[in-house]
Amino acid sequence: MTPTGSLLAGPIEHAAPAPATGRIAGKRVLVLIHSDEGGGVEYLAGVMRGELERCGADVLVHFLYPKGCRSKARKLGGIARAALEIIRQRADVILTYQPTASVLAGVVGRLTGCRARIVHQSNMPGDTDPIARALDRAMGSSGLYSVIIANSRTTEEAFADYPASYRARMRLIEHGVACPPVSRDRAAVLARHGVPQGDRVLLGAARLSAQKGLARIVSALPQLPGTRLVIAGQGPERARLEALARQEGVAQRVHFLGYVPRDELAELYAVCDLFVFPTDWETFGLAAVEAAMLGAPIVAKDLPVLREVLCVDGECPTRFVASAEPDAWARAIAGALIEPGLPRRAREFAHSIADKYGEERMLGALIETVEECLA
Repeated sequence: MTPTGSLLAGPIEHAAPAPATGRIAGKRVLVLIHSDEGGGVEYLAGVMRGELERCGADVLVHFLYPKGCRSKARKLGGIARAALEIIRQRADVILTYQPTASVLAGVVGRLTGCRARIVHQSNMPGDTDPIARALDRAMGSSGLYSVIIANSRTTEEAFADYPASYRARMRLIEHGVACPPVSRDRAAVLARHGVPQGDRVLLGAARLSAQKGLARIVSALPQLPGTRLVIAGQGPERARLEALARQEGVAQRVHFLGYVPRDELAELYAVCDLFVFPTDWETFGLAAVEAAMLGAPIVAKDLPVLREVLCVDGECPTRFVASAEPDAWARAIAGALIEPGLPRRAREFAHSIADKYGEERMLGALIETVEECLA
C-alpha cells in the first residue's frame, strides 16, 4: 500500500528495518485520519506508520476529508469513500484518531472481518459533535472497537460516566515525541521566516481552528509593544485571524507562516521568547509538549490536561491563564517576558519532559496493543 496524503512528519527516519517477524509482519494496516492539515494527529500517524512498516506491515494512510473540505456534501462523500476503502483493503488492523473515523472502523471494519480496530480518543466527549459522540459511545459499549486509547489521564477520566463495557476497553498510552536537533541560531531562524530582528517573539503553533484560541493572542498584541506573534499552521480560521490582526492594528506584527516542516518548527520553538497555547480544550497538547522539550517558556490555558502534561515531578515552568479574555493573556505574557530566571528554568525542564514523553515508549505500547489484538 502507499499513503494517500502527506504527513506533517514528512519522511520518517528509523533505524535499519527489523526482521519481518511477529504477528504484525505481512499484515495490512489502514490508518484513518480526518484531514491532512499538518497537525499533531498527522504527525503521530506518520510516526506510527513508520514503526509498523519497520515491523513488516503493509500500511495505507487514508484521509476522510481533503484539504479545504468544508461543505456537508463533500464531507459525506469523504465518509463514503473511506467506507469503500475499508471494504476494498480488507485490512487486518485499522487505526483511527478521530470520532467519525472511529465509527467507520467499528461498523465497516467489523463487517469486513478486521481483527484489530484500535481507536484513539483525540477529542474530549463534551467537545465532540453530539451525533458523533453518541455513535462513538454506542460503538465502544457494544464491542465494535477492539481497544480505545486515551492519550492522557485527564482524557481517560473524561469518560468516567460512560458504560463499564466502554471503559473496559480503554487503555492509557500517552503520546510520545522525538524532537529534531536544532542547529541554527536565532537570527538565521527568524530571517528564514521573514521575521524582523529586535522584537520579542511569541510563537503559536496549531491547526488554525476556533478551538486553538489564537484570536486571543492577536487581540492581546496591542497591549504588548515591541512584541511579534509568529503563527505556524494552517486551517479554516486563517482568514478570520488575518482580518482580526488588521482590525487591531497589528497586522505588521503578526506573521502567518502556514505549514512549517517539523525540523523548522523545532527551530522556532528553540528561539522564540515565549510559546503561547490559548487552546479551549485538548486531550494531550502535543505542540506545547514539543515546545517544552525544546526549552521554550510557555503561557498556556489553564486546563487540567495541560497541568498534567506540562508538569513533571512538581516542576512546571509554565504560566497558566484561566481567563479567555485578551487582557488577561496580555498581562500573563507581559509578566512571563520579564520573569527573572524563566528562560533558564524552561531550558532545564526540557530534559525532564523529554524523558517523560519519549517516542520509543509510545511506539512500544502501541505495537504491543496491535499484537495483542491480532493474537
